[in-house]
Amino acid sequence: MTLQIQAGAAVDGVLQSVLTQIQPAWKAHHISLYRGQQKLLTAGEPAGNVPLPNTWQVQKIPSESGETWCWPVLVRQQGWGWLVGHWDTSPRKKIVPQGELLTAHIGLIIQASPASNYPLPLPTTEEEPYQFLLNVLPIGIAITNAAGSCIYVNEYLSQQLWQMPSDEMLGWNWTDAIHPDDREQVTQSWQRAIDTPIHEYAEEYRLQRRDGAVIWVRDQALVLRNPHGDIAGFICISTDITEAKNLQTRLTTSEQKYRQIVNYQTDFLAYSLPDGTVTFANPYLYQCLGYNIKQEEIIGLTWEQAIPDAEDLQILAQKIQEITPQNPIFTHTNPIRGKQGQILYAEWINLGVFDEQGTLLMIQSIGRDITLLRQKESELRESQQQFATLLQNMPGMVYRYHPATDEQPHRFSYVSDYAEEIFELKPAQIMENPTMVWMNFTHPEDLNLLLTSIQEAVSQSAPWHCQWRTITPTGKLKWLEGRSQMRQDHKEAFWDGIVMDITKLKNTELALAENQKLLENILTNLPITIWRYQLWPDGREALPYVSTGSGDLYGIPSEQAQQNVQALWDLVVPEDVPRIRASTAESQQNLTLWQAEFRIVTPQGECKWLRGQGQPQRQPDGSTVWDSIMIDITPRKQAEIALNHWNQELEQRIQERTFILQKQAQSEGLLRLIIETIYESSDITKTLPIVLDETRATLACDRLVVYQFNPDWTGYFLAESVADGWVSVVNGAMTTLSDHCLEETQGGRFQQHYILVSNDIYQSGFSPCHIALLEQFQARAHIIVPIFLEQKLWGLLAAYQNDAPRIWQTNEIETLKHVGLHLAIALRQAELYKTSQAQVVELQKLNQLKDEFLSTVSHELRSPMHNIGMAIKMLELRLQKSGVLENSELGIERYLDILKSATQRETELINDLLDLARLNADAVDLIFAPVDIQQILSKLLPAITERTCDQNQHLNLQLPEHLCPIETHADSLERILQELLHNACKYTPKEETITLAIDCESENYYQFQVINTGVAIPPEERDRVFDNFYRIPNHDPWQYGGTGLGLALVKKLVERLHGEIHLISQNNSTEFRVNLPISSPTKGR
Repeated sequence: MTLQIQAGAAVDGVLQSVLTQIQPAWKAHHISLYRGQQKLLTAGEPAGNVPLPNTWQVQKIPSESGETWCWPVLVRQQGWGWLVGHWDTSPRKKIVPQGELLTAHIGLIIQASPASNYPLPLPTTEEEPYQFLLNVLPIGIAITNAAGSCIYVNEYLSQQLWQMPSDEMLGWNWTDAIHPDDREQVTQSWQRAIDTPIHEYAEEYRLQRRDGAVIWVRDQALVLRNPHGDIAGFICISTDITEAKNLQTRLTTSEQKYRQIVNYQTDFLAYSLPDGTVTFANPYLYQCLGYNIKQEEIIGLTWEQAIPDAEDLQILAQKIQEITPQNPIFTHTNPIRGKQGQILYAEWINLGVFDEQGTLLMIQSIGRDITLLRQKESELRESQQQFATLLQNMPGMVYRYHPATDEQPHRFSYVSDYAEEIFELKPAQIMENPTMVWMNFTHPEDLNLLLTSIQEAVSQSAPWHCQWRTITPTGKLKWLEGRSQMRQDHKEAFWDGIVMDITKLKNTELALAENQKLLENILTNLPITIWRYQLWPDGREALPYVSTGSGDLYGIPSEQAQQNVQALWDLVVPEDVPRIRASTAESQQNLTLWQAEFRIVTPQGECKWLRGQGQPQRQPDGSTVWDSIMIDITPRKQAEIALNHWNQELEQRIQERTFILQKQAQSEGLLRLIIETIYESSDITKTLPIVLDETRATLACDRLVVYQFNPDWTGYFLAESVADGWVSVVNGAMTTLSDHCLEETQGGRFQQHYILVSNDIYQSGFSPCHIALLEQFQARAHIIVPIFLEQKLWGLLAAYQNDAPRIWQTNEIETLKHVGLHLAIALRQAELYKTSQAQVVELQKLNQLKDEFLSTVSHELRSPMHNIGMAIKMLELRLQKSGVLENSELGIERYLDILKSATQRETELINDLLDLARLNADAVDLIFAPVDIQQILSKLLPAITERTCDQNQHLNLQLPEHLCPIETHADSLERILQELLHNACKYTPKEETITLAIDCESENYYQFQVINTGVAIPPEERDRVFDNFYRIPNHDPWQYGGTGLGLALVKKLVERLHGEIHLISQNNSTEFRVNLPISSPTKGR
């Protein structure tokens, strides 16, 4: 923290400046300085006086409006006043030590300014003189100038800390004594304190004395500034913290051990406030509940949020009320809800922490996750139920047998119900007379075996196992198998066992023995070897079974192979042994099928290829057994070797051909990309970079350029694609390149379509000046292809290899040649596009002139036609009065009708032209408003109905029951429907139907359909029906004629109403479909 103290300024001004800087930095509501109980200075929001502590210690005062912190200001070790800060919420943790440092600085400022308005405590006898205290206090104090050289040091700093004479320290830069490993860190921290208006400077570092001794010191500093804000010097306080550092090291070690205990504790640790708010949780609790420990997600949670059971919460609240300082411990078991909703159960031991007044401050809890215990208890209950069910359904007699002792005879304490199924005796009968089971019903030939096995097991306390025959009371002969294990409790030894009926198994074994004999006979005559190979984890191996065919296959008798497994391994070719061992180990580990093909050399010197296959099975002793077969595949392998030789030759040829095809495919792909790029864009500036980049990538060269000739045969680099690390010839000083040979010969041999190829410019016979020219853009090898535009040499396309010589392949030269041809096409296309764009601009100007002409002509013709119409009416009136019209033989009335019809037609044509011109020029603003479609129809339909009746046509209306208003331009909508219906009447023959259908296509659009039958528009005419002055030829049965502008006006009006119009003509009918938005902008565009 840096305090800006201006030399000569009043203390109150300095302190007010300090408070003003500190308040926003600490994010406090306000910061105040008190002298005793009197508030002197404040910064931030205004606030009243607060009750101050009674003891000169840092204290926190919570309130409803937030937290208030009070730091004592001591001057000469006596209480002088208070620094008080208020926050709406808890301040940051580092604010508290910063406040202690700030009050220490404030005390020094007041102590160093006795002439201030703040009276100091009177010095005591022990404090006089003040200079004496500065020298004897165990604190080093120094004042330096702006450069950091000391101008004052007290005796403690010079003699105790630095151990240097005071006069030698004056004018000496203190940074020279900082330990080299800490010097950079201290210097940077010091500089930050200088550069930042408010910054804490407090640094701990090692000091190296002249005698080589190293001590730890803590420095704190104030920056002194003059009225202009410049640094005038520094006040430094140094303290010897060597012992504290040593203690800190020991404490750190102790803390690390404590943290390890807390972090790796497998019990829950948590601290909570009395209201149940969690303030600490150890990592294991975070882990079990699924919360993020880095974000401290558990901190701030309440018991209500973590404990789902309301009853548990009530019990906890009751127990908290009952604890006292004398009885602060209580226990509880409850479920806890995790972050993802999972529930675990915990058993807690809680300790209430009280203050001296007996107020509960916090609750420290140690818990243990008993979720698994709960689950195990539930599983145990379920297991007991299952065990009872299992005993009832187990296919054997389960029993507990107690052998005879000196105190009591042998007996059964438990026999399951299955005893009746085996012995045809009830469990109670067996328990009453145990001897009956062993003596009376055991087959005489097996009785001795049974009794001997029981006596041996009892005497040796070993597991018992025996198979014997018994004869049931009904005379059935059964094979039984018994197994038991000795158990011992604090009273006696007993055997828990089971007796099972194995009669079917024994019968099966007899049948199996017969089958085994049959199988042996078959295997003896098969051309394969079957064996059982057994391998233990410690590497021991054996062959429990080998068929007799192994002698023919290996040249070693089966008995010898079983006795010496290594003899078989010795026959395997050494190169194949590791592979067989590895496949065997993998099969052993994963219990997957073992397969291998390998070579052996028999004792007779014959080399054979064998193929082995076996399925592994894990045995109870941990070993693995493979039941495998071995087949001689020597003939097949010899054929495979010959086939592989031919396949390798074929593969080599295929690879060579594939390489050629890949190169061709790359070239073709490049040309396709170039063609697509050329046709997608007519802008050569966009096309060239793509073409050059792709071509350079395909050729894998360092540079690809397009060079264009000027009319005087000088030239410049138009475009370039260059790899990273090479200079650019387009953006650099070499953009314009002068080749005197090309200038003098006007393109030289390139005029004859010559392609210049150089694998190494230094080995191609080039002149020194030409080599120097190529060296300017780092070329070492190149291909240069001419570009012709309309049989004229336009420029060059060149590929360069810069890093080393390169032998250019024929397909690479052909690729670059084709790229040059397509670039010529692109250049020609760009010129044509530029020309066409100019023509389009001219056509737009002509269309504008045409529209202006039509508009002018329409205006100029409207007045004369109006006059002609008036004159015709006046002439008709005069002729009526004179009686001429009554003479039908003259035909004057017919001539007048023709004149009126022609005048009306011309007037309509002029009006349509004028309307169309206005729409094209966007000269009409269409005001959109809600329109009642029914009102528009009421205007149009009477005339249409009358006209269809006169022409013997059928009018069909398909309207919904309710037509909601549409927001549009009413006159435009009326004109659209009028023109479409008038058009339908004009082109519909007699007895055909005209349909007007209106419907809501969706929530946002109305659809208007005008359909007439009896006529269809040919496909070649459909695209022209909306053109100006176009009329469908030979499709006007009523000979009405027309202006040819009606449908053009309809299309323009529909577009102005933000709609669409479509023509559908098929199956001898024609439909015009108009879609208009129900809600539109207030103004047409």
